[in-house]
Amino acid sequence: MIENIAKDDVVLVTGATVNEGGVKTIHRTLAKVLAVGKSDVFAMLMTREDYNRPFKVPTSRCKKVELQNITFVEEPIKPKIGDLVISIVSYFGKLEEKIGRLKSIILKPGREKEGILFCGTKEEKVSYASLMVLEE
Repeated sequence: MIENIAKDDVVLVTGATVNEGGVKTIHRTLAKVLAVGKSDVFAMLMTREDYNRPFKVPTSRCKKVELQNITFVEEPIKPKIGDLVISIVSYFGKLEEKIGRLKSIILKPGREKEGILFCGTKEEKVSYASLMVLEE
């Protein structure tokens, strides 16, 4: 199914790295549509890079991004003590995930806000900024 893509739409454009074994990596980027052809569009990346220039891509590799129902100023929920939370951080490209109940919040002057999670039978110290509420 070809989407109804128009000039000035924002689209998610996909590509891939392919080798003899098939698709190795999928690449995605946001772009603004400059012109629409029969089955292709001219688009431009949504970045401020100096080498950014128009490129042609099939509409079959584009997914229109709808922005009408988005609240642009809403903030994430701030975790409270007792909430079930997940912490996700990246250390040298490796994702570390912890799930648990927020037991305490640590506010030390001049330091990053931290939380103590009760994960099963042990406690884990995490960055408060890395927390997302799963259940209140």
